[in-house]
Amino acid sequence: MKARKFPWETKAREKLKDITGIMVEGKEIPLGNKGQMPTITSVTPKVKAEEDTLVIKGADFKLLVDCDSESEFVVKYGRGVSYKEIDKDLFKDLFDDINTVEISQPSGELGLQDINTQK
Repeated sequence: MKARKFPWETKAREKLKDITGIMVEGKEIPLGNKGQMPTITSVTPKVKAEEDTLVIKGADFKLLVDCDSESEFVVKYGRGVSYKEIDKDLFKDLFDDINTVEISQPSGELGLQDINTQK
């Protein structure tokens, strides 16, 4: 079955295709092509600081080490203003089909933590 195109859909795409940024309070924020990003799909739900192992599973982790710039991607965990960067060397020896990283005895604040991948 062939998908139908609605006239408004085509017109909206035409209007949006040349947009390079958005304006927020008079300042332009460039959108650009952000490209492919590594994705985190699951983490160990409970980890005792400096005792257990934090396991992070996801997709496209090879992008963390195959990039042109050393600082293109940053992976970190923490909460509030206190974050700790995860060493990229942990991602170097992964095979394309295995996207699991183990962090032994992670340190940090007690309580819920965020894990962020930034480009």
